[in-house]
Parts: sequence; structure tokens; C-alpha cells
Amino acid sequence: MALPPYGPDDFKALIPSASSSLCEKLLALPGRLATRIYGSAKWAINPDLTATDDLKAWLGMSTSTALTAPTNVTASDGSSSSSVVVSWTASAGASYYTVYRSTGSVFSGASVVGTSTTASYTDTTVVVDTVYTYWVTASSASATSSESTSDTGFAQSSGANSITFTGSATWVVPSGVTSLTGCVVYGKGGDGGNREYQLWVPPGTYVAGGGGGGGEYCIGTIPVTAGETLSITVDSTSSAIVRGATTLISCYAGSNGSGGSTGGGGGSGGGVSVPGTTGGTVTSVTRNAGSNGTAGAGATGGTGGATTPVLSGVGTGGNGSDTASDTRTLGSAGRVVLNW
Repeated sequence: MALPPYGPDDFKALIPSASSSLCEKLLALPGRLATRIYGSAKWAINPDLTATDDLKAWLGMSTSTALTAPTNVTASDGSSSSSVVVSWTASAGASYYTVYRSTGSVFSGASVVGTSTTASYTDTTVVVDTVYTYWVTASSASATSSESTSDTGFAQSSGANSITFTGSATWVVPSGVTSLTGCVVYGKGGDGGNREYQLWVPPGTYVAGGGGGGGEYCIGTIPVTAGETLSITVDSTSSAIVRGATTLISCYAGSNGSGGSTGGGGGSGGGVSVPGTTGGTVTSVTRNAGSNGTAGAGATGGTGGATTPVLSGVGTGGNGSDTASDTRTLGSAGRVVLNW
């Protein structure tokens, strides 16, 4: 059987760092020997002269090198009207980075927006005045890290008069703005309760989970100074607008539903037992507690509590699981809306 011909360019493509003279010497060997050397080199050596996973496995070595996730991820907050700059501290051994983005706060819902070989990336595909959450992973030829911690960022148009936050961020008051009128804050809805396995009364059965409580709602007007920085918090316990050490408006999340021997109890609505706060110079305040979730009944899970006023996809408690399967739903996210 005829052997495939290998020329200097073949060896050069296989091992870019090899000198031309070395490739010529290899090809001066008898044809079958040159073929075997080429095949062995391709099996054992990566183009960057590192060992291939096949060689490592044959030698009993680990086939990949663990990479740590990038740290200190930051995304710009309104410094541009057309892009968000994401930067991070590089990971040792990484050859490139992948940047993920979501309008939510959970990595599983994020999508890739781009890659970078440096420790920064400029996202030019943003929708202006939309707050995004960013994550970054590090990769090498043989490994990819877990995702980094997240940070939120947004591009802000000069003529905007409203911005919505679904995650924590900082925000600089635009030039000429002296009052945030009708700032809206929603606490997160509580999660629905899981079904619960019973060892007693009667044993070997499940009871349904209770619905989560609805998040607390608040609206108010805040005098501001152009150029000052406000901190926005939207997390699993509360949503808030903060100036320095002063919480201007905060709203509590609803509590989670639970399981129990006779059916899971519904979660309390946010603000029922511990209302949120208003401080500083906030005026025209309206505050509404979220509704309690209902308890599980028979085989049916409880219903999540609502917010008032109702806003689709915001602050509503999740439904409890029924007894047949784990069907509970998570509470809707909290939200902060600034208007001026």
C-alpha cells in the first residue's frame, strides 16, 4: 500500500515552532519511518508543543488542567450611550475568555455575547437603558472554568427618563435631574414549597407544598442631585434604593412556601410582619404588603401570593408542588424602576 506523502509544510503545520531544517531532516528519513514519526508526533504533541490528552492518558497523567474562574468582574453603569465595557482579572493559564449576558440574574438563562483574548470586552449589542447581568468563563486548549461571579451593567441614553433594574447596580443621576418621581420598588416573590415525604400519618405518602408569598411594593418620590451615585439592590431578600448609608426605599421579598404534615403552609407576603423602610427625603410614599401564599390542600399545591398593584412577571409568589411530582415554581424576581 502506498504511503501518503508528507512534505516540510505538513510537519510545519503540525508543529509550528519546529524549524524548517528539522522538518527537512525528518523527511530525509526513509518514507515509512518519516510517516511513523509524523503520525506519532500528531498523536502526542499539540501545536503549542504541549502534550496531547491522548499522550497524557497513556502516561496516566491528568488530561486537563483546571482553570480558576475570572475574578473582579465589573460592567460599566451608564458611562456610554451605546455599549457596556466588561473587565475582569485574568485567570492563570487561560488563552481566551467567554462573556455571557442575561436580563435576569441566573447564569443558566444567560447567552454568549462574545469572546476575548484579553481581560476586557466591549458589548456593543446592548439595548440602551436595559440593565444586563454579565458573567465570564476562562478557557484553554483543554479546559474551561466555571462561571465568574456576576456584575450588572447598562448603556444609558442621554435623553432617557426611566431605567429598570432587575439586579444590583450603581446609577449616577443624569445632568439636570433634581427629582426621581414615582420610583417603583418590588420585592421578590417567595418560592413555592416542595412536596414533602411523610414517614407518619399516613406513612409513605407526600403532602403538597404551600405557595410563596407575594413581594412588597412601594412607590415614592426622591429629591436628588445631578452627578450623585445611588446604589440599587435587587436580591432574594429585598429590593432597595440606597444613598450612601441611608436606605431611601426598601421592600421585602415574600417568604417561601413550606411542606407540612397536613399540607404545606403558604409563605407570608413581603412586608406583612417586617415592613420595608423609607428614609432620607422620600415623599409621596405608597406601600402595599404582598399577599400571603395559600397552603397546600389535598394533592394540590398552594397558590403564590400576588403583589399590589400586579405587574406581570414581577414579585408574584411561586406555586407550591403537588403530591404527584415536584412541580413547584420559583417566585418572580424583584424590580426597581427609576423615573425622572
